[in-house]
Amino acid sequence: MNTGPEHQNEKLVASTTVRRRSADRVQSLITGFSVVRPILAALAAIPFIPDSWRAVLSALVITLDQVTLASRRGRPPFSLAGGD
Repeated sequence: MNTGPEHQNEKLVASTTVRRRSADRVQSLITGFSVVRPILAALAAIPFIPDSWRAVLSALVITLDQVTLASRRGRPPFSLAGGD
């Protein structure tokens, strides 16, 4: 098992790559959400859609609003990389 400096550097590069991809995924989620948010919010307000579906839509909009806000503040809303 290699635990020398080369192996440590590979782990650091891999960790950095995972974090960068995670940030790209979050940004992609936020971009897509900003497009569909008005539609989701409108669907959540339509009375003939079942209450349980409207509750799920409302929860989704609230959760993604929080992710968007956390991202704008520069804080990761959650970790896709895990471990830390």
